[in-house]
Amino acid sequence: MLLPRLTNCPECASIPSLLANIDCKLNQLASALYNNTIFALNQPISAVTMLDLLNYKRILAYRICNPNYAGLYTLNMIASRVIILTGNCKTKCGGASKQAPATTTTSTSAVPTTTTTSTTCIPRTTTTTSSSTSTSTTTTTHSPTTTTTTTTVVPNCVLDGTIECNNTTTTSSTSTTTTSSSSTTTTTTSGGPTTTTTTTTSIVPPIVEQYGYLYNDRIVDEPNFAPVGWRVPTLYTSDGSPGDWIQLKNYVISQGYSSNFAGVLKSTRTQPTASPSWMLPNTGALDIYGFSCLPGGFRAGSNGSFNSLTEDGSLLLAGYSATLGNPRVYGNINFVSYSGTWNVSNSTSIENDGYSARFVKEDPGTWSPGDTITDNDGNVYNTVQIGTQVWTASNWKSTKYITGSTIPMLQDNTAWASASSGAMCYYTIP
Repeated sequence: MLLPRLTNCPECASIPSLLANIDCKLNQLASALYNNTIFALNQPISAVTMLDLLNYKRILAYRICNPNYAGLYTLNMIASRVIILTGNCKTKCGGASKQAPATTTTSTSAVPTTTTTSTTCIPRTTTTTSSSTSTSTTTTTHSPTTTTTTTTVVPNCVLDGTIECNNTTTTSSTSTTTTSSSSTTTTTTSGGPTTTTTTTTSIVPPIVEQYGYLYNDRIVDEPNFAPVGWRVPTLYTSDGSPGDWIQLKNYVISQGYSSNFAGVLKSTRTQPTASPSWMLPNTGALDIYGFSCLPGGFRAGSNGSFNSLTEDGSLLLAGYSATLGNPRVYGNINFVSYSGTWNVSNSTSIENDGYSARFVKEDPGTWSPGDTITDNDGNVYNTVQIGTQVWTASNWKSTKYITGSTIPMLQDNTAWASASSGAMCYYTIP
């Protein structure tokens, strides 16, 4: 194992555990490959996963010696991907060998009987999950016998970016509530049907916090995608009049920025500033109005590949195209690092391409400075006025429609390319 040669890399302390998780998954895949060969099991094995893990292992091994190696990919970005690829190699509570002995105390009197059982798992240190513990307590009081069970576990079971804790759920003749720091299960029985409600808290990948999710162009036809009172910005209206994007461009040009109308709207965050940021040169970036366009890249609808993170900021458009005979179109407004203008890409056919999303207010007259909007995941967005328009000032991060239903998350390339309705994903580093 390579040892650190530098002293200015505090996050390097987490690399060994990531490498251990990668080795765990590689061993699992190698065993499956061996069993397929020897016993002709014909089980599916992802060669792409093996290659990704080997690449991440190489980057992490070199990063220990040189914290600037492959600097485009932050440790958090790599860790979020490793969590997903190696999730089912994690052992609950660090394995049975790390359990502390259970202590049972029983006392008996003439009438009530009290039994108290306490089991504690020794926490396992990890850099990819929270080290806090969750506590579940169940109390039943329907007879002279009282039972209290307390289980303390480390919520380290991670798969596909979601923490699932081992909660204790008890059904009795009275209401029972079980709570956890990362998920809550409530079971209620009142002599009739039992009602169970479970809430699971998801871990949002760091790249989503920085650049938001990508949404396919089919989602613009979903009536419950945009917040109430807002819409996906249009290119042109159905009668050929300038839509939201064209109005925005015309206003900025009228303010003297004819050759830099997109640069005025781009975030000034430029590498080597930490993500989120544009790669050099970030031509013309001024961010005068607080629109703060960021380069979240895009996803190709043909094969599901991810492209141009930090280089392109592609934002969904809706509406019509006057240049194509005014048909219904789908596409994006493409901000790029090397130019102060934008490119318009639109087509009459749906390509399943994935872009970042912004919204424009339908009635800007109801807006006041400082107004924010909140999505169904609790994310809060600032809003800005540009000319007579009001826009959201950051990329959308919601996993739900405004009705509360979940937008399908399609990370698999084949599923993404074949989607027939609205879908979302987060940018994955190749």
